[in-house]
Amino acid sequence: MNLSHADRDYLREKLRKFGYSSLIPDELTRFHAYDYGFRAIFMDDRGHSPIDPDGRHHDRQLARQAELLFEGPGGFRTRATA
Repeated sequence: MNLSHADRDYLREKLRKFGYSSLIPDELTRFHAYDYGFRAIFMDDRGHSPIDPDGRHHDRQLARQAELLFEGPGGFRTRATA
């Protein structure tokens, strides 16, 4: 499973239109991976998330992919400053 900016945008739009309960298990895992990745890069907080307090949707490998997406070339840091 690969994460991408387009996938994150898709999940955000689906949430906006249909709500959290519309996400299937695979989408929930990806959604939370983006949150964990964001928190790791921008808040220096790895492995914790207030929207997943018991860690039920935490996938360490996907969270790491999300971290790389946020900080890498074309990442949200570079997109925000471009």
